[in-house]
Amino acid sequence: MGKIFFTSIFALLALYGNGQITSSTFLPHLDFKTPKNGGPEAAAVGDLNGDNKPEIAVVDFNGVGLSIFKNSCKSGKMDSTSFALRQDFTVAPNAGMVRLADMDGDLKLDVVVASYDQITVLRNISTTDSIMLDTPLYLDAIIYANDYELALDDMDGDNKTDIIFLANTIGNTSYFSIITNNIQNPGSLSSASFNARVDYVAGASFIQTVSTGDIDGDGKSDVIVSLQDTALIYRNLSTGVINTNSFNTSPDTLLHIDADDIAVQDIDKDGKKDLIFSEGQTWLTLVRNNNNPGDINNNNFDSYAKFNLNPGGGTNPQRLTINDFDGDNKVDIAVANVGISSVSVLRNVSTPGSLTTSSLNDPVNLTTPDSPNGMASADLDGDGKIDIVSVDGNNGIGSLISIFQNNISGLYTSVSSITPLTDLNIYPNPSSGLINIQAVNTISKVTISTVTGVQQFSNTYNSSSITINLADFNKGLYMVEISSADGSRSVSKLSVE
Repeated sequence: MGKIFFTSIFALLALYGNGQITSSTFLPHLDFKTPKNGGPEAAAVGDLNGDNKPEIAVVDFNGVGLSIFKNSCKSGKMDSTSFALRQDFTVAPNAGMVRLADMDGDLKLDVVVASYDQITVLRNISTTDSIMLDTPLYLDAIIYANDYELALDDMDGDNKTDIIFLANTIGNTSYFSIITNNIQNPGSLSSASFNARVDYVAGASFIQTVSTGDIDGDGKSDVIVSLQDTALIYRNLSTGVINTNSFNTSPDTLLHIDADDIAVQDIDKDGKKDLIFSEGQTWLTLVRNNNNPGDINNNNFDSYAKFNLNPGGGTNPQRLTINDFDGDNKVDIAVANVGISSVSVLRNVSTPGSLTTSSLNDPVNLTTPDSPNGMASADLDGDGKIDIVSVDGNNGIGSLISIFQNNISGLYTSVSSITPLTDLNIYPNPSSGLINIQAVNTISKVTISTVTGVQQFSNTYNSSSITINLADFNKGLYMVEISSADGSRSVSKLSVE
């Protein structure tokens, strides 16, 4: 845990109730063109220019590589002009995955792209009026990096974002690799900013996808990878340095899971991060985590809860995005279906301590223009509702990103009807993990979410002075919403380093 900075801002605030997700929750797709015949593969969303509006980053396999769509939305409104300004950037050829994170410690989200045989890092040098990225920095890969896979996380506990990616060599020996970040001076990036990669053999079959998350609750992010028909969980044993001994050599194994994507989220709100897999021809699979700190054991995962996205088959689910789409304080699941040109949204109705086939409602399918690959979600138009982004392959008129604007009603109110908190004090700055909040008003609730809208913490209070422990938070940007008993509210931007 490192420095924590707060900058007061105002945003639209959600007044949550009992949400529902139906066919009318999202408006029909609004489309924007990516480079012609580019073959878009993945998307990421985040505020690149500091105007509190998330941009959309898309990578394509055949074209220029990276496109950034600047967000010009007006509050609660989205139309053909909202993401009309597209800027293209060159990265290593055959790009397949894009992630956003602050790589150089300057509190701006940078761009990281995985291509066929290279990792590209582009430092964000944007201003409020203009999206700008610095000269590409190309990092090492093995024989070839898996062009669809990339994760960003702090793996060694030094509060710097590291790079995790996959590789398959000739002969089908598969690896996951970690390039650790050793940036010394915030605001600059060079080849010296990153250590040499460390490789870990995963198996003799093709490795397909990777994710990270603290599975055993010991404060360290573990690595989850998928081979054909098997998911492997590598417990993080590092003690401040990533080396060949940093992960257990005998990973825990979840059999009969053929995952195209993996997400790590606490679905049932029991305080432990569960596993979500899109897999096979038509399945979404939940695996409840019941592990204890310092131990990951196959026996501590509950039985799989499998959801058939299309009983007729041929769905071919790909990328996942996890977010609270209906405003009920539970994260829901959306998955891109290449086989039937749709996005499935499944509402989370789970209860703490249980994940079963009744924990998600039946999928609500949103029709896409063509076969969707990548997925992302965020409040794009500033109305407090989480929208969905999918990227679609070549459909005869050019490749597209498609936005499904969240139209759910009755759950939100704008900040214009809310009185902001005054005499609010949040300290210390920097912090080693404990944050104190003091106000003249009585604080009734504190909610902390990622900048893309995924809730990380929520609790009710009846005090003007409270303390919150953020030791379990990953490095990154967060939004802190503080509500008082008299109805006043304020939102602050939080950076955990």
